Amino acid sequence: MKKGLWSLIILSMVMFAGDQSLAQSNRKRKQMGNLTLQKLKSNIPPSQGVEKKKVRARNVGLIKPPSSSKFQVFDGDPLKAEYNRLVDEEIKRLYKLSRQYKRSRSRGEIWLRLGERYKEKAQIIDFQLQDKYDRKLKEYHEGKTKVKPRPPSRSEVRDFHKRAIRLYEWFIRDFPKDRKVPQALYALGYNNFEIGNLKKGEKYYLELTKKYPKSVYVSESHFALGEYYFEKEDWKHALPQYLKVVKRRRSRLFTFALYKASWCYFRLGKYQTALKTLVQVIKVSRGDDSGESVEGTRTLDKLRLAKEALGDYVTFYEQTGRYKQAYDDFMDITRSEKRTVEMIEQLGYRYSYSGNLTASVYLFKQLIALNPSAPKAAKYQHQIVQDFQSTGRVKEFRKELSVWLDQFGSTSAWAEANKGDPKVIKENFDLQESSLRNHTLQLHQQALNARTKYSKQLAAGSYKMYLTYFKGAANYAEMRFFYGELLYDLQDYEKAADQYEAVALADRKGKYFEKSVTNNVLAREKAIPNNKQMEAMRSNLKDKLSPIPLSPPVKKFERACLIYLKFFPNGDKSLEIQRRLGTIYYSHNQFDSSLSILRKIVKQNPRSKDAIIAAEIILDIHRLRNNLDQYQDEGKAFLANPTIASSAFGKDLKVNLQKAKFLVADDYSKKGNTLKAAQSFEAFAAANPASSQAHAALFNSAVNFDKSGSIFDAVRMYKKVIAKPGKGAQAQLKQDARNSLAKIYQNMGLLKEAAEQYEAYGRNAKGNDAINALFNAAVLWDALNEYRKAFSTYNVYAGLAKTKGEQEAAWAKAEMYRRQNLYSKAIYQYDKFIKLNSPDLEKMIKAHWHIADFYTKLRSHGKAKQWYEKVVRIVNNTARGRKLGAKYGAQADFILSMKYIDEMKAVRLGRTESSITKGLNKMKELQKVLIKKMAGVIKYDYGPSVVAALSAEAESYEIIAMTFKNIPIPKEYAQGNVLKQFKEMATTQEKEFINKAIGGYRAAFNKGIALKAFGPEMISSAQALYRLDPQGFTNAGEINDVGEIPDTMEL
Repeated sequence: MKKGLWSLIILSMVMFAGDQSLAQSNRKRKQMGNLTLQKLKSNIPPSQGVEKKKVRARNVGLIKPPSSSKFQVFDGDPLKAEYNRLVDEEIKRLYKLSRQYKRSRSRGEIWLRLGERYKEKAQIIDFQLQDKYDRKLKEYHEGKTKVKPRPPSRSEVRDFHKRAIRLYEWFIRDFPKDRKVPQALYALGYNNFEIGNLKKGEKYYLELTKKYPKSVYVSESHFALGEYYFEKEDWKHALPQYLKVVKRRRSRLFTFALYKASWCYFRLGKYQTALKTLVQVIKVSRGDDSGESVEGTRTLDKLRLAKEALGDYVTFYEQTGRYKQAYDDFMDITRSEKRTVEMIEQLGYRYSYSGNLTASVYLFKQLIALNPSAPKAAKYQHQIVQDFQSTGRVKEFRKELSVWLDQFGSTSAWAEANKGDPKVIKENFDLQESSLRNHTLQLHQQALNARTKYSKQLAAGSYKMYLTYFKGAANYAEMRFFYGELLYDLQDYEKAADQYEAVALADRKGKYFEKSVTNNVLAREKAIPNNKQMEAMRSNLKDKLSPIPLSPPVKKFERACLIYLKFFPNGDKSLEIQRRLGTIYYSHNQFDSSLSILRKIVKQNPRSKDAIIAAEIILDIHRLRNNLDQYQDEGKAFLANPTIASSAFGKDLKVNLQKAKFLVADDYSKKGNTLKAAQSFEAFAAANPASSQAHAALFNSAVNFDKSGSIFDAVRMYKKVIAKPGKGAQAQLKQDARNSLAKIYQNMGLLKEAAEQYEAYGRNAKGNDAINALFNAAVLWDALNEYRKAFSTYNVYAGLAKTKGEQEAAWAKAEMYRRQNLYSKAIYQYDKFIKLNSPDLEKMIKAHWHIADFYTKLRSHGKAKQWYEKVVRIVNNTARGRKLGAKYGAQADFILSMKYIDEMKAVRLGRTESSITKGLNKMKELQKVLIKKMAGVIKYDYGPSVVAALSAEAESYEIIAMTFKNIPIPKEYAQGNVLKQFKEMATTQEKEFINKAIGGYRAAFNKGIALKAFGPEMISSAQALYRLDPQGFTNAGEINDVGEIPDTMEL
């Protein structure tokens, strides 16, 4: 084969390796989020996440060794076009020969040679297509074209490979024992791989290695199989194939196979073996010649392979964890101090990215120790700082940050050593400043999110550090401002104000000047005494109007206000700050200073809210000084200004001037002269009947007459308020007068008049007082037996008071009907009250009881029984219910249990022995149930019900006794001795149960005395006892020696 035709056989190894380069990928750390702190529309500047140094670190999970073709070199470098022409000519010539000698023994050799040319032609086309695609893709990425190219179709390439496959298959079929069969098998494996028939290609390679183990193509086949498995990431099967190539040290692929084997070991997790194998690759690749050759021109670039292996060494070494021995190991492999330092740096970054903080810090500190003055030393310390920051180890981070700032700052020995390179010094300063600034802003944002004192104090400490180290930085003022914001959030208002003021005074043209001036005022204001504190100060003064000196905090606030007013006399907050300063002077009794500044406010903007407040305070100062003349003069002076006179404030001022006269009466009231005040208010109302204050004057007159004890005058004035027409506030005074008048009538015992006023007030006013007035009116109408009016008023009250009102109204109406014995109507209202789910448990219990009781009185016994059962349930549902409703629960339970007495009375014995026995047994069972039920009644511990329960038990014994007394004679015992015995037995049982009944009645009577339950239940038990045992009573009406009834009573 001609040497020229072999020059592109380099491509025959392209398919053996992946197309992913082993060049280390540049990994970037995730960018930090922005921090925004809003206070007075101030946003914290965004903090930028600091990117880690871009190093040649590899992503072990994705990267594969480079394609085998990277390490192929040509013996010559002919022109591609010439080479393509020669290949085409060779194909034509060989094809012609194949046709000419298609039956000759020489056809096999021709087929092999033609197959090689087809393979070379496929490689040429493939290179051309890929080169064209790469160029277009580059243009697309550079923006030279907007159309992204599509990957080229390789159908023509596959067609040439298929032609070659057909030729090699013919050769094996026709010449199965030829010595070149191994060459054909190898070519079949290769070409099938190229067209994607991987399984078929694998089969040919395996056949070659098994049948022809000594063939020169065996190593090529093992390597191809290794590449096949490697591409499938089947490291376990790829490794043996590479190792078989390695066994043949003279093989041209020995070094490359060794290199690929090291990667297999690495991907299988055998890191130590992988590293040893990679070291062997490096050492073998350092031979004298630059490449191995086999039968001609194809060789491997061992120097490039050695360089690639050396680049992978750090990747492999990282997994061993031998970072403390890295320096010695790297020196041994590189024989270069410079290269060793570079590799240690690379390893340090790799450990940093993988999270091995201990190793990363150790290596960077080692690099710093090797050359503390090196330009990169500052960056190494910065990386240590970043490592601790990224893991949240605050204590170590701050320590290393201090080391970075102290030992590598602009005044450090490191800076002195590198002063010849100002760019390095500046870059480090900028990096330190931005790192600490970003970290501080991040802490500030975290503090805003966490809202904990610790997080805020941590951010404050970082601000202090920044302000210490970077006084000349461009962002110094900005950081100081936000330090003030943080201190403000920490409620350290004084220190916050100091920061604001410093920022404001340092740079009047700065970005945060106005905000600093404004926030300074807000922060200083926090130390101002509040109204309660000022009131306490004034109360301690002998002369309540003597000036109070400004305290240091108030003076600072005054200074802050004056700074703002100096630089922003027309600012948005100018009037508000002036007004606040004026009120401070006012609260400290420094009236002249207050008047001076407040008058300016009125003059500057008479229509503003602050101007109205200022005018009110001005007039109040005159009032406090009891200078009503100046009060009126000042008011008239305001109205002399046409702008003020035409404004809404001017209209109010006119009213205020009229109020000055009103204040005379008010002054009497405040001084406690209520009668004089009442008379003065009455006189004002008479003199100014059309005044908007006339209603208030009449009302105040009534209030003061009431306070002075002149009740009839108070009534007279309240009636005038009610009679005087008015709207709005005046109408409200009319309603308030009705309410006050109703209370006076009620206290005087004039219930009808009180009810009328309460109802009028409730129906015409709004609010809780009006609703309560309606309720009061309804109660009074009810007390006056004006049921129709009471019912109507209760309905209005219920509609206004919603659920609570409906409940109270329903209850009140039910009680009203109960007192009138209108049972059905009462039942309806009680049931409505229950359905409204009132929280008043006691009333709920009573409502259930009354319904049950009224159904009993209406002789609706079925419904009564249902409601008695509900009474028992609601009482026993909670401990509180049992406490509040024991009386009703006991009575209801007793009534329900008395049915067993009725059932005992209803038992009929019959005339036969069996029927009599059956009847007596039934009575026995009923009595057991009754006694059990009555025991439950007794547990309520309600006296009358306890007596009734004991009486009921005694009655059950009396019923049985009377049964034995009147027992029928069974047919079986009609005559003779049997009859006599039966009668004697009946008499004995009668006496026994009579005695038990007597004992029960005695116990009930005695219990009544003990519990002082002197009611009908006790009387009933006494009557029964007297009926059964008249001798048991003494003249005093007491019971003689009475024993207790046994717990269990049996027949």
